[in-house]
Amino acid sequence: MSAQTTLQTLLATLTRISPALAAQAAGTLFRRPPRQRTRDDEERFIRTGRSLKLPYGDTALCGWEWGAGPTVVLAHGWGSRAGRWATLAPALVESGHRVVAYDAPAHGRSPGLGASLPEFARALSGVTKATGPVFAAVGHSLGGAAIALAASWGLELERAVLIAAPADPASYEARFAEYLQMPPTVRELMSQDLQRQLGITWAELDIPKVVRGLSIPALIIHDVDDADVAANSGEAIAGGWPGAELMCTSGLGHRSIIRDPEVVSAVIQFIGN
Repeated sequence: MSAQTTLQTLLATLTRISPALAAQAAGTLFRRPPRQRTRDDEERFIRTGRSLKLPYGDTALCGWEWGAGPTVVLAHGWGSRAGRWATLAPALVESGHRVVAYDAPAHGRSPGLGASLPEFARALSGVTKATGPVFAAVGHSLGGAAIALAASWGLELERAVLIAAPADPASYEARFAEYLQMPPTVRELMSQDLQRQLGITWAELDIPKVVRGLSIPALIIHDVDDADVAANSGEAIAGGWPGAELMCTSGLGHRSIIRDPEVVSAVIQFIGN
C-alpha cells in the first residue's frame, strides 16, 4: 500500500468517527514539511559559515552568515534548508556582500513541527530584525512568496528577488485535499481551522494582489518547465508588482534554477551594491 493510499484510508476512517477530528489531523499534516537528508556538498557549505541563533517567538532559528558588506538574506522554500544556497551565497560574498541564510521554522536544524507561508514571512521579518539593516532578500519557492508577504507588512528592502515563487499559495490547500480525497465537509473545516490558527485568510495570500502597493525594485525569475509551480505564477507576480523585471528560463525546472550560472549572474547583477 502506498503512502498516499494509507493516508487516504486513515482520513476516511477518522471522517466516519468525526469530521472535525479528521479536519484537525489533516490540518496538522498540511503544515508539516518533509525533513530531508542533507547532502554532503550542502554540509560542507554550511560549515564555512558563522553560526547564528536567530530569535523567533519563544525559540530560535538556526542561521549562518558569510562575508561582509550590504546584507543579503536568503529564504529557502518548503521542505528545503539553508544549505541549498551553496551556489548563490558564495557568489554574493565574492561580489561584496554579507550573506545570511537560515533554516525556516520546522525545517533543517530549526525547531518546530509545522510551518506555513505566514510563518515563513514572520520568520523572515524576525531574521532581518536580528541581523540588522538588510539590503536585499532572495527567496526560492515559498521563500519568495514570504518575501512578498513580509514586504507588504513593512519589511524594508532595497532589492527583492523571487525565484520560482507561487502566485497563489492557498491553492495548495485544494491540491492537498484532492491528494487525500478529502470530503468537502472535512476540507471546509480544515480550511477554517487553518485560517483561524494562522491568523490570516487565504485571500490575503494572493501574492499578485499583495505586491500591488510595493515600490521595492524586484526581479522575478521562473522556469517555463517548472513542474511544481507553474510558470504563469512568475508572470502574475511580475504583473502585479510595479516595475518588476521578469526573467524566464527553460529546462531548469523548480530546483536546479537556483544553481544555474545565468540565474546566479542575473541575481548578482540585479542586487548590485
